[in-house]
Amino acid sequence: MTTIQIISKENIIPSSPTPQHLKSYNLSILDQLIPAPYAPIILYYPNDQANLDIQESLKSLKDSLSKTLTRFYPLAGSIKNDLLIDCDDVGAYFAVARVNTRLDEFLSHPDLDLINHFLPCEPSFNGSSEGSCMGKSRTTRFVFEPTKLAILKAKACENGLKDPTRVEVVSGLLRKCVMAAFEEKTGSWKPSLLSHVVNLRKRLVSTLSENSIGNLIFIASAKCDMESQTALHDLVGKVRDGVSKISGEFVKKLQGDEGVEVMEEALKGPDRSEQ
Repeated sequence: MTTIQIISKENIIPSSPTPQHLKSYNLSILDQLIPAPYAPIILYYPNDQANLDIQESLKSLKDSLSKTLTRFYPLAGSIKNDLLIDCDDVGAYFAVARVNTRLDEFLSHPDLDLINHFLPCEPSFNGSSEGSCMGKSRTTRFVFEPTKLAILKAKACENGLKDPTRVEVVSGLLRKCVMAAFEEKTGSWKPSLLSHVVNLRKRLVSTLSENSIGNLIFIASAKCDMESQTALHDLVGKVRDGVSKISGEFVKKLQGDEGVEVMEEALKGPDRSEQ
């Protein structure tokens, strides 16, 4: 049985204090208007050294993080009122844990009930830095073999849809299953809304630095008023239509004088924005 023991917790502060004129870092309009779920990422680096000194490695990690936070100082600050980051050098959370199994073995067959124990906090959709919870998330894992994905793509092309992506066909299938499950459980169906996060970087006219960071994302929505028996190609097509609306032209309008109005209209949802 896999067990996880927390050895220590601390905050790593920047190696040099943030200058006074950089103490306030304003959040962009994208950060302010789009809900900010905690989206964790687990990066696993295998230990290839037989005689690795754990304590020395921890010291090296802490020193490296401390120096990095000096250059990326907002990451060591605190969000205030969802409007700005107070670069108060409170530091970044750093925890040391011990697991009684190899992580590569665990990650090859992850136990979804345990995986959240590898994170500093439970994943949730928290719309405010003050802690107002919008809803808990649940981790579910689906594995699609390449042959099954090929079959899905072929089925999605039956009505003339060209070159559907893996994301499009899997999203369409999962949505179809959820709609059918809801109808079976309740005896009725209702309209559904599927949302995808779209990367705006590739849609920008200007070229960003490879090392730039920030939430250059937008939410694409696809509403379905049809019943659960809707064909897969129709659902895949709706996903594509929703994502295609977040185009280069849309991003150009966001960067223009009416950017705030364009964003607010888009965030109203597919029905209201089309009225």
